[in-house]
Amino acid sequence: MRGFVRYKKDVSNYDDLKAKVQTLLAAGRLDRAPTREQRIDFAYGNTKIENEKVTREMAERAVDASDR
Repeated sequence: MRGFVRYKKDVSNYDDLKAKVQTLLAAGRLDRAPTREQRIDFAYGNTKIENEKVTREMAERAVDASDR
């Protein structure tokens, strides 16, 4: 994600946040789809909470398998 929104300072409600995201998308400062690295981080972070035996490499393999 190239753009960063300081939530409490830049937006005060959902409609403001939605407008800010749309502005960033239109300006090309925000990616439309998550990168491979972001998907790995999300998968690893969420599964590690539930199962401490999960490794980052396992998350990488799962993300790569889902791309096929």
